[in-house]
Amino acid sequence: MEAGKLGYGVRVNCIYPGLIPTDMGLQLANDIVKIGLAPDVNAAVGSVVEQTPLGKLAEVGDIADAAVFLCSNEARFIT
Repeated sequence: MEAGKLGYGVRVNCIYPGLIPTDMGLQLANDIVKIGLAPDVNAAVGSVVEQTPLGKLAEVGDIADAAVFLCSNEARFIT
């Protein structure tokens, strides 16, 4: 808030993609099973999908597109 009001032109955005079908995402699903939050990987992934407004997992390209947009001048008023 201070940086914006002082005219520094600082923009702060955060992309929190959640579970994505990558090696890291699969490891997260396995970790969810290991600590007992889901009986198996499919249930872990299903639980995440249920909590996602679009009802599906994002793809890597979806996250990349969001990052490129937020770095572009078209997002100059988004903080």
